[in-house]
Amino acid sequence: MASPSERPKPHIRLAIPEDAEAIADVFGLAFSNDPVMNYLGNVKKVLDEQIDELKHKNTRQFYLFVVKGCFLVGGRITVVVVPDGPDANSGKIVAGCLWLPPSKRLSIWMIPTILRAGALGVIKRWGLRGLWRITVDYQGTTESKMEHAFRERGVKVPLSQTWYLQAVATHPDYQGQGIMSLMVREAFEHAPHAMYILEGTTAKSRDQYIHLGFENLTPIKFGAGKADAGGISASGEGAVGVEIWGMAKVRTCFFIAFHSRDHV
Repeated sequence: MASPSERPKPHIRLAIPEDAEAIADVFGLAFSNDPVMNYLGNVKKVLDEQIDELKHKNTRQFYLFVVKGCFLVGGRITVVVVPDGPDANSGKIVAGCLWLPPSKRLSIWMIPTILRAGALGVIKRWGLRGLWRITVDYQGTTESKMEHAFRERGVKVPLSQTWYLQAVATHPDYQGQGIMSLMVREAFEHAPHAMYILEGTTAKSRDQYIHLGFENLTPIKFGAGKADAGGISASGEGAVGVEIWGMAKVRTCFFIAFHSRDHV
């Protein structure tokens, strides 16, 4: 029997399309209570375990669509694998990281591609309201806010020419071990001179990204009048909407531009 020091350790590798289901499993668990997922799925107050299970399945279906779409448009997906034997290339996928490189984006107008990725499965679970919230409320609002933030800071690089972090997640049983940071830093090594953008969907993830060198460019709010801060359907004073944070990690020359304008 191999000693602990001889056993294969968790490692990062590039994902392949056959990994999509396993990656979606991880994301479905990791984002089951994420405010954005609650809002996109029009989640009502959770009353029992059956509804919890339905919400998890809906979230997993959405991320299966996202993962497949990322593959189809030429995205770069990495996974962290815990080997279950001597073969380091086989084992359990416990984390995933989805990047869209420059000029590689998935648009609602790419009908054949989004159908191949499984858009109908998402519509079946979340309805046309969910599709509207994904494409208009979330994607449209975040892109508009980030473009405005770039203009304010004199950044000439279009959003489409950045590396966009679609999603990164670790299985709940493996969180707190630095896996997310490991995957993001691997991307920095892959494209060291690139500009990176993302949205932090919770205060915790926002602070983690700041630790990794991202700038908190702008708060982004959507769903006011429709949902509370946790993304759960609401009305009246409690329907304050969901707040996320648009963030960027920029090259040195742009970093100087960001801060020179702040101190004029």
